[in-house]
Amino acid sequence: MAAAFVLCAALCADLRAQIQWLKVYSLSPYAEFWNLTAEVASLEDGLPALLKIFSDAGGSLTQPLGNFPSSPSDGVQQLSFRMTAKSASKALQKLKKVASYPPPSRQPNPELAPLSEVKEKIRRLSAEKKAFEREAAEMPASSALADELLSHLMTVEAVREKAQDQILVNVTLRETR
Repeated sequence: MAAAFVLCAALCADLRAQIQWLKVYSLSPYAEFWNLTAEVASLEDGLPALLKIFSDAGGSLTQPLGNFPSSPSDGVQQLSFRMTAKSASKALQKLKKVASYPPPSRQPNPELAPLSEVKEKIRRLSAEKKAFEREAAEMPASSALADELLSHLMTVEAVREKAQDQILVNVTLRETR
């Protein structure tokens, strides 16, 4: 019985060491998500001030302003900005002049692709593609599959490298009443 357990453990360890070639990776371009609720005396004055502060700090809205949920009658506006953590920290310092807010909640992106794993897959697939170029020419479907996988992995790598610097700042702006 003990021998079977040892053999099973060894096989499982070997399986974990193998590359999962068809693993699905998130293409989320953010390293972290910050959530903030800020209060202003007047949404009419506070919203343009907030937009200017975040824009001046290097933030950009993730969609047109009119597409974000809002309720002027309830005095609420939701926004999301794409920016670096350093720029977001600067914006929050300036925002203290026009709004009150507790520190934002910060969550790391749990779906970030492991960059070293993606780079290793690109390295191995590129090397095999080159080494077996002649054989691949006789297997067009397999060759096309390898090309498609390599292209996808390179996209994941580019998005992941960009995500190292980018965060998403979600803001709920409320008018105090």
